[in-house]
Amino acid sequence: MGETEEIMRLSNPPYYTACPNPFLAGFVQSINKNQNGENDGRQREPFAVDVSEGKSDPIYQAFVYHTKVPPKAIARYIEHYCPADGIVFDGFCGAGMTGVAALQTGRTAILADLAPAATAIAASYTMPPDFQEAEQAAQELIRWLEQNCGWLYQTAHGKAKTPANLDYMIWSEQYRCQQCTNSFSFADVGFDFKMKKPKEKLRCPHCDLRLKADDLERCLDHTGRTIELPARVKYRDSRMKETPVSEVDLAVLRKVDAGEIPYAYPQNWMMNTPPSQNGWGDMWRRGYHAGVWKVTDFYYKRTLWVMAAALHFINQLSVANATRHVLRCTVINSSINLTKMRRAYQGVLPLVLYLPRLRRECNAIRFLADRLQTTLKSLALIPAQRRVFVSTQSSTARFELPDHCVDYIFTDPPFGSNIIYSEVNFLWEAWLGLATNQAPEAIISDKQRKNLPEYQDLMRRCFAEYYRILKPGCWMTVEFHNSRNSVWIAIQEALLQAGFVVADVRTLDKQQMAFKQVVAGGTVKHDLMISAYKPELAVEQRVQLVAGTEASAWEFVRSHLRQLPVFVVQSGRDRAEIVAERQGHQLFDRMVAFHVQRGIMVPLSFAEFLAGLEQRFLSRDGMYFLPEQAAEYDKKRIKVKELLQLELFVSDESSAIQWLKQQFTAKPQTFQELHPQFMKELSGWQKHEQPLELRDLLQQNFLCYDNVSEVPSQIHSYLSSNFKELRHLKKDDPVLRAKAKNRWYVPDPKKAADLERLRERVLLREFEAYQNAKSRTLRVVRLEALRAGFKRAWQERDYRTIITVAQKIPEAVLQEDEKLLMWYDQAKIRSGAEHTHLG
Repeated sequence: MGETEEIMRLSNPPYYTACPNPFLAGFVQSINKNQNGENDGRQREPFAVDVSEGKSDPIYQAFVYHTKVPPKAIARYIEHYCPADGIVFDGFCGAGMTGVAALQTGRTAILADLAPAATAIAASYTMPPDFQEAEQAAQELIRWLEQNCGWLYQTAHGKAKTPANLDYMIWSEQYRCQQCTNSFSFADVGFDFKMKKPKEKLRCPHCDLRLKADDLERCLDHTGRTIELPARVKYRDSRMKETPVSEVDLAVLRKVDAGEIPYAYPQNWMMNTPPSQNGWGDMWRRGYHAGVWKVTDFYYKRTLWVMAAALHFINQLSVANATRHVLRCTVINSSINLTKMRRAYQGVLPLVLYLPRLRRECNAIRFLADRLQTTLKSLALIPAQRRVFVSTQSSTARFELPDHCVDYIFTDPPFGSNIIYSEVNFLWEAWLGLATNQAPEAIISDKQRKNLPEYQDLMRRCFAEYYRILKPGCWMTVEFHNSRNSVWIAIQEALLQAGFVVADVRTLDKQQMAFKQVVAGGTVKHDLMISAYKPELAVEQRVQLVAGTEASAWEFVRSHLRQLPVFVVQSGRDRAEIVAERQGHQLFDRMVAFHVQRGIMVPLSFAEFLAGLEQRFLSRDGMYFLPEQAAEYDKKRIKVKELLQLELFVSDESSAIQWLKQQFTAKPQTFQELHPQFMKELSGWQKHEQPLELRDLLQQNFLCYDNVSEVPSQIHSYLSSNFKELRHLKKDDPVLRAKAKNRWYVPDPKKAADLERLRERVLLREFEAYQNAKSRTLRVVRLEALRAGFKRAWQERDYRTIITVAQKIPEAVLQEDEKLLMWYDQAKIRSGAEHTHLG
């Protein structure tokens, strides 16, 4: 959002526009040789490698932005998925690291982001200037600033009043004692300058009252702003350490305060919101944002003066647009470290608008000189090619791109309420003269009245546009970083609704943790990398021809197996991993989702599906393969010493069944042997999930040997392998039968189908009880009963039942279960009740 002249001033068409880029279609047509909308024909499987790349790369550090992905990490994905002459796309480009990685690998890229601050930085990275011209212009800028604004920092020190330039000044907030009402400086009472850290014990200097840091009362001036006073200074031209503020320093401040800044600078209300008791956004905090209503409240006057002067000079320069853009963005990007958010002896806390009690005001001229020099040196390391186009727009809107034109998508979207981008970018964007349009911003926000359903719908719309422009059979990598399971489910559901099929999930280790990862409990330490693909048109067509029959299920499974990694070895280790997506229950879930999202009836029950897997595909270590894949797996399996089993955490009935299956596959055992182990696993059981007895789970899902007939193969194989005295005994031998008695085991697929039918009757009876319950809220439910009931209602096209029962269960249950959420969302779509809200 902004005036047309500001959009034009920031843009550098055709490569970068601070609005939706109208040149994208022509760009694609000029370079995309494969106009028929197909991939390059090369079969690819997920990049099944956990990636670790650090943030020390000078290119990475050239500009400050939130949660950047190291370009070297992205480059590895691009080289795997995108052909050399292909197009990479990123609709949540942020600082443009995908574009940098594309340039480093010789690919072409299209970048987009809703935030003008993001696309301005992305354009700086990918739109190389003439570096000789840029360096000369930067030196000219600093010389001009020294001549016209240098007096702002000219002072003197010592008794001799030796001339000096200020390096930095420490400012301290003022507080009032609750007992004696006298004021004091936090610098005097609360900070140990020798140790460079806050004091553990605080006392009022007037009445000696013991003070608590969290209860300190700020002193406010007549405008309602927190009073702060200079406490210490450091001179640039002196070997002296920090000293108390001198009268000369104060005289300079008075002179600055009396003067008028002769250049234009932003005076916007924060988030364009005039003062109110409710603040200006999600990041506003009562207390330390006292009186902070405008952009200018985050800056000292000297900093505003220098920033305004620098941008005025840059706008007057007779240089190329690319040079002017890089200089302007470097100055504006540096402004965050020049705000009052900079702590006295540390930097700015990222991702927040925190104002510390003790702040550092830097010499802005010297700071900009250093940043311009290092930034230009870093940008010179990027290949100087004009192969990246940048558009400023929401990914929920239609791009000026034809269908099926992109070869690969790498994207790092916003996740829930992790970062309120429009707010943390507002200070930058105020200097740019533009602002992020919050309406399509994909976040969870109280101020914007966006909860999880709204966030998921926005993400669905973004992914739907990605699906449209991606070529069939091609891949998308989505980076995920959030500790909330509900957000993880929302992202997966949005992917499925858009038409994508998830094939693999890996981790990305950025080596250095973000601030919130360090201090916040329950945060994830590594990002997850989701590999999803757009099914080929031929597969979609073949499924539609046999829609709703068993053939449609197996057509999908055959196609999906081709997309999955065959063999995954831990990096640098002689150990292989189980590929979770190749397990029966996961294949079933993907098959169901594929059918439901396309409005096709699910043709098979879980037991029928497992029996069909056994008949049609080859099984290895609990995974299923196509014949040629099984041969490849066998060759590689011989070369590794160990196969790591997946760690299972019991949190509900479904995970409990999978855990039991894992235990019995390794060792058929008695109830008495299993019970203590099972009880240890129940600590993570969901509070809304109805607790179940182990005996009920066993009876409904597994078989127990009763010593009546011969010993089943599952038990016989285990006993004969682990007990010498039982080897070579026939299955009906009395000794073997005695040892096998009362052991539970995994039934073969035919008997499993009979068990499932019995279990389904129990589950559906329970679902009917939920359906008929007079209570509007069901506090404790059985998830498997809800899943069975929703599935039956879907098959019968009884969408109203799904919606009605969904409104009775706790919202957390629905939002954190991907299967229930899928049935519910599709029921709303099919019934036309898309605007139904949860109770």
